[in-house]
Amino acid sequence: MVSIKAQILQAVEQMDDDIIFSVWDMLVRHFDIPNKKITWNDIVEVEPDEIDLGMIEEIKSDSDCHIYVSRDELVARRKARKC
Repeated sequence: MVSIKAQILQAVEQMDDDIIFSVWDMLVRHFDIPNKKITWNDIVEVEPDEIDLGMIEEIKSDSDCHIYVSRDELVARRKARKC
């Protein structure tokens, strides 16, 4: 059984996105696959790397990232765009 699973995994790794979608659709329609709900507890928190830290610093120094727009102003902008 283990070798069959390995062969299936190897075949899946070689499929393109369209074929994978079709295979997944077939599996969901023909088998009772339990849908696991992902919760916040499932997310693994990791320390930011150099790229993440660089992006955080860019955000802190970019004045466009610190603009606050009230709800009322946002609604008014959307209404103005529709006209």
